[in-house]
This record gives sequence, C-alpha cells and structure tokens, in this order.
Amino acid sequence: AMSASCDRRVVVIIPALNEASNICSAIKSARQSPAASVIVVDGGSHDRTVAVSQTCGAQVIVAPADKRGRGAQMNLGAAAAKQSQVAEDALLFLHADSTLPAGYDNDIARALDDTNVSVGAFRLKIRPSLESNDTKPLGTLRAAWYRMSLRAVAAGANWRSSVGLMAYGDQALFLRRRDFDKIGGFSEAPLLEDVRLVRAARQFGRLRLAQNEVCVSDRRWRTLGVVRTTLLNQAIMFADGLGVQSDVLSRWYRNAYVKASRARD
Repeated sequence: AMSASCDRRVVVIIPALNEASNICSAIKSARQSPAASVIVVDGGSHDRTVAVSQTCGAQVIVAPADKRGRGAQMNLGAAAAKQSQVAEDALLFLHADSTLPAGYDNDIARALDDTNVSVGAFRLKIRPSLESNDTKPLGTLRAAWYRMSLRAVAAGANWRSSVGLMAYGDQALFLRRRDFDKIGGFSEAPLLEDVRLVRAARQFGRLRLAQNEVCVSDRRWRTLGVVRTTLLNQAIMFADGLGVQSDVLSRWYRNAYVKASRARD
C-alpha cells in the first residue's frame, strides 16, 4: 500500500555534546533537503557547539540538567518538532559526527510510503581518519587492515538491517511522527535507546534499509580498536538480553572508553 508523500516534511534531530568540530557538517548534510528543518539538542557542551550550530542554520535547544543523555535529548528535540508536524511527517535522528547522503529525503519518502514499514535506517559507512604519517611498510599495512576492518563492521551492520533484524542509532534512524508518538519516544536510560526504539517499532511494522549511506566518524573504533569495540557492543547486547540494568551497562561502556583513551594519551 502506498500513501502520498510529496509533502512529507522531515525534522532532523541531532543530540550533541562538545561537537563543535563536527556539528556543522552534520547540519549542512541535513539542510540539503529543502523540506527539512534541523534541531540540535545540546547536552551542556563546554565548547562552541551551540554557537556553531546556530551559525550553520539549526534551531538549538539546550537540555536542562535532568534531560541530558542521548535518549532524553532526542525526545526533547522531537517534542519541539511536534508543533510544526502532522502525523505523516518524519523524524530523523542523526549523530553529530555523521553526515547524511544527498537525496536522503527521497530515501525516507520511498521507505515510509510503504505502510508496512514502521522504521527506517541508512546503510552505514565508516569514514577512516588516518592521521598517521607512518609510511613504513608496517604502517601502510596496518592502515590497510584498519580500513578493511571498518568496511567489515559496516557490512555486518548493513546485513543485519537489510534482513530487517536491527539497525543502530549511528545509521540515522527515521520514522513517522505518529509511530514515534505511538512508541512513546526513546527510552531515557543511559544506553541502548536506539535498540529499544527499533524493537518497539518492529512490533507493528518492518525495518527498511535505505539504499544510500550515512557517513560516520571512526572515532569510536579508533579509540578502542575495531575488535574490542565490536566485542564490547556484542557483550552489552548480550548482557542486556540477560536483564542487566542499563546504568550498569552504561558504566561498563564508559569505563572501557575512558581506559582506552587514557592508554592512548
């Protein structure tokens, strides 16, 4: 079944914390679509995230102290968008270190025109930022291996989404306004808010993977290493399945990154 989409408006919501160096690219990629408006929800940045976001053409909301954290910030953005939206309009949630593909609004229209689809996501492409000046053979080999590993991670994520199993927040999740409201928005627990949203949406519809790619920074994988990042993510999903509390999972997750970045410094 198809529904008219030519006038479906998109609100792109970007939760951010200390993203002054990335946020403008994210906003510009969203503003390529004339039918889109962009809301940045800041979680109390100490850098110029708010000023940069305003300069680059986004509406900015600064989250109060009790509404900080990705899920809570995205819900605030969605609440602000509600005044200007009708049920068939779309919400897209973009991470601040990511950029949307050209024509992403057509991808959204194509996916949501199918009334069986309740949530959509983009193919993942991880952008390797190799600032290494290591030109020795081993350095070159390491760089090639790293690029290949990132491609493997993206291929795994894209396969999972293409068979309709799961999509994660870094794939720029999108859904109809009415479906977001029906689910009750994102979980405001400190972790896995994306997984919970997709699971809830899949109770009454299908997950659709768009043809185009959202381009994501490799910083998470660079900090921990590709293998450790993948294992950590799988361990957290497994522990969540066993009923381990969100705040415990969140502590594991944070500690892993804090330790790894200390080790790098």
